[in-house]
Amino acid sequence: IAYHKNSTIIICDTEGLMSLEESGSLFDNQMITMAILSSNLVIINHKGELSSNVEDLIGMSLYAKIQIGGTPVKSKLLFVLRDQTNRDLKIFSQQLNKLKDNLQEKGSFLKVSIDEELDIKSDNIRLLPSAFTEDINPDYNIEQRWRTQTFPIEINNLRTNIFLSLDEQIQQQSQQKCLCKTFDYLYNKLTNNWKLIDDLGGSLLECKNLYALSIQNDLKEIAQKIIAEKSKTLYSQCKDLLDNELQKQNELSPVIYMKSTIDYGTKLLNDQTTIFVHEAIDEFISQTQQSYYARTRTSVQNNIEPSIRNTQNYLQQLFVEDVYRAIQKKMAIDFEKKLSKLAKRLTKIKDNEQQ
Repeated sequence: IAYHKNSTIIICDTEGLMSLEESGSLFDNQMITMAILSSNLVIINHKGELSSNVEDLIGMSLYAKIQIGGTPVKSKLLFVLRDQTNRDLKIFSQQLNKLKDNLQEKGSFLKVSIDEELDIKSDNIRLLPSAFTEDINPDYNIEQRWRTQTFPIEINNLRTNIFLSLDEQIQQQSQQKCLCKTFDYLYNKLTNNWKLIDDLGGSLLECKNLYALSIQNDLKEIAQKIIAEKSKTLYSQCKDLLDNELQKQNELSPVIYMKSTIDYGTKLLNDQTTIFVHEAIDEFISQTQQSYYARTRTSVQNNIEPSIRNTQNYLQQLFVEDVYRAIQKKMAIDFEKKLSKLAKRLTKIKDNEQQ
């Protein structure tokens, strides 16, 4: 917690992204998404130049923010690049503009403007020299290392820039009434944001970048079309087959009718579904032969069979219900026939007694 003017500042640290301890894109994507959803100002402290890894993380957090929706806070991203020997801001501003253009291009399928979701301007960048320098002592021929005088000066400048950025964000957010007024409100906001991220699911946030996500979405779209077509045909054809089977078995006794019909219908439905599953997978593979689909294809393909089997389960449930209704109807008819015969017999006995 820090204090600035009349504001209380809550500082949250992700403890480093792209680390070996938490290797994998899911953790990194969750952390940066949490930061962007919850913060007015996100400081990206990075060594060296703006890398593709930074671009990928921001891209996935942008996707998650859009998917979650309902987050009025437009976070400002401030890039702090350490250990810079050449601190020509113009060069790095061009890199930042390029990063932003790449995000917009790769995220075109999201159909949003980055400027509407994130504050990434060309001047949102600060360059820091190395905190230490080293050289060989010519007298003793040993390596010496010492703290530079430039670094603390630049740190103070960075501190000033951070507070200026916070002032801008506070002014904007206060107009939109998005500032946290109490710690209870902040706690509820943070826990709710994490729940939203968790509900989004690992399968989406495990993608390393927007390009991988677009490939996954393409594959899912292809699979969904095939699944919808096969499920519709499966339902239509098997519903007719099962209805015909109900009519064929109608002459048997109720107990035999129920067991034999359900067993036969279940086997028929399973056999037909298996055929449709194989056809669907073959079609999916034939439509996704491109090399850029290779890495993601299997994970999407594995969802085809369960989706079609859902239609099988639904048909199975309907069929069993139809069988029970048919049995009830048959038993009711048989009971009426027996009552009719009994009534006729009683009438005949009564007539004989009267004679």
